[in-house]
Amino acid sequence: MSRSLTLFLIIISTIAFGQKRMVSINQEYEKAPSSIARSPIKLAQYLTENDSSEFQQALNIYTWIVNNIKYDVKALESIKSKTYSPKQTLKRKKGICYQYSALFASLCQNAGISSREVIGYSRGFIYHEDDPFFEADHSWNGVKLDSSWYLVDATWGSGVLHQKKRWFKELQFRWFKKPYINDKYKFKLQPNYDYFLVNPKSLITDHLPVDPNWQLVDFPISIITFESSAWKSYLDRIDSLYQKQIDSTEYVMKLDKYEYLSDLQYLQSTAEQSYLFNPKNSKLTGLSSYSIAKSYENASGSLTKRTEAYGHAIKLHKLAISHLKRHQKTATSESKELTRIVKIRISNELTQPINRRVKANDLQSKAALSFLNKEQKIFNNHKGQILKLQKAIARGYRPFVRPTPSRIEKPELVEKNKSEIENALTSVSNYQDSVRTLIKSIHLCTEVKRPLQKEIVSQYRKLPDYFTTNMKFITQNLGLNEVSKSMQAIDSIGQIIDSLSIEIKLIDRRVRQEKSLIKQLHSSIISQSAKMQKMIIQNCQLSKKETCEGVLYDSLSQGLKSIYEDKLHLESEYLQTAEYDGEINRRLKEITEEVNEVLITDSKCISLFQERRLSGISFKLQKTLFETDQLIDDSQKSVRRLGSKVFKLENEIRRSKSM
Repeated sequence: MSRSLTLFLIIISTIAFGQKRMVSINQEYEKAPSSIARSPIKLAQYLTENDSSEFQQALNIYTWIVNNIKYDVKALESIKSKTYSPKQTLKRKKGICYQYSALFASLCQNAGISSREVIGYSRGFIYHEDDPFFEADHSWNGVKLDSSWYLVDATWGSGVLHQKKRWFKELQFRWFKKPYINDKYKFKLQPNYDYFLVNPKSLITDHLPVDPNWQLVDFPISIITFESSAWKSYLDRIDSLYQKQIDSTEYVMKLDKYEYLSDLQYLQSTAEQSYLFNPKNSKLTGLSSYSIAKSYENASGSLTKRTEAYGHAIKLHKLAISHLKRHQKTATSESKELTRIVKIRISNELTQPINRRVKANDLQSKAALSFLNKEQKIFNNHKGQILKLQKAIARGYRPFVRPTPSRIEKPELVEKNKSEIENALTSVSNYQDSVRTLIKSIHLCTEVKRPLQKEIVSQYRKLPDYFTTNMKFITQNLGLNEVSKSMQAIDSIGQIIDSLSIEIKLIDRRVRQEKSLIKQLHSSIISQSAKMQKMIIQNCQLSKKETCEGVLYDSLSQGLKSIYEDKLHLESEYLQTAEYDGEINRRLKEITEEVNEVLITDSKCISLFQERRLSGISFKLQKTLFETDQLIDDSQKSVRRLGSKVFKLENEIRRSKSM
């Protein structure tokens, strides 16, 4: 049979052993005749008979698997799990990671290539940040080619899980703001060769074997390190939590021993290494004891041998029950702790920030509405003041008219008035300087405030899009870290808005205070000017010798006119500022109403997100408890059944001895 159809060449380089191999991906091995593809023996022969290189043979096997076996999503989402043999997997043409790795190992072994299933912890599809690793959830392969061990993950190399189109849910969300989380997935066959003879240092970033010998890196990392948030920093140096450097020669020596173990012995060895590596995971030790116990149940031979075998089986079943119950206790405890951590994180990182935005948005909305409710009154007040001032200015002031002198002179009073006039002039001058300073300050505040108002509107306009992104991350089920990052971005904008609001409030308070001071100063200037004019008239009446200060009187009159003109100008400016503030508050009212709608929806999404995240934790626990309960139940039944058999066999032995 021709093998000329070659897609391209790939170079497999393993840094650990300094070896390179060039092999070709043959398109013909993407398919196999149906009569052959149902038998592991026939399929292995078909895929390897025309190639002598173990590398090429392993690649052909990998190529067929990733092009023909689909991931069983329903099995992943089901609490009840079933086991399938490689032959059954070939018939079903689908499976989860354990079926992929078992099939790869079976085809390799049927082709004369040494391969073992590697059980471990992964950061895969069902992994969430904060997840503790108390139970292995993935399986891949170690394969020995030309006396060196390599790692293969046909599951991750076969394709990707992607979300199903939930168009009806999406329409409900768009039209009725009904939140949902798209947690329905389907598998897309998308073969890739990234996980064929993958570099161990690269693989260990998301694959941690329960048996550290399968890490195949110079500096193995511990389960504690793998769980930690800073685990990546350990890849290039010795892990202080697991001080043991292993070179490639030591790996080969240790893994070569696995090559000659039976499946049951290999499971027992893996379970022992697993428990030493991660004492929280006692499920494998329970499964190992259970499997060995089952092998003793099939004992044959004399009555004594069978009695001893059944006795061993009973002890092993009881040991399995003990290990499995301990695992259930650990799983329950870890799940409760994870639930507590997730609740705290969601509260701190999602719920509290969204509640802060709800409160801040409500205050901003009320402030804008309050201003708009008073807007007409403010306008009318300023317009009324402007009208009064215009009338006052229009009336003008009569020039100085010398009064009729009094018959009695009072020089002492005249001197006193002159002194008071002099002091009053100084005070008025100081008041006017203060007014000018305050007016400049108000102008400066207005100049500072308007960009702040524009910025707060600009920042508010960003929020709906950010909230939409946050809800999108939630609906797409991207995980707490991504949703939290999105919320941090929202919270940072919220903090900017809060800061701007505080600055604007401080400016408004300062302007109100300065307006009040200007009003008081204007009143004082008018009062003092009127008082001085009275004293000028009085001095003219009481002093025949003194020249009346008519020029000063007219100057004061002109000053009063200027005061009213200044007040008119200020009122006009106040009106313009009020109109601008009104426009800003109208925008803020519209935006806060829009933000309020997305806030309500996002709050619902966060509540749903928490519900689904916690239900996911509960699902994993239920799945673990169900699987272990099945084994415990079967072991308990076996103990009772075997106990009855032992009792009967012992009676037979006694009868045979008495005869």
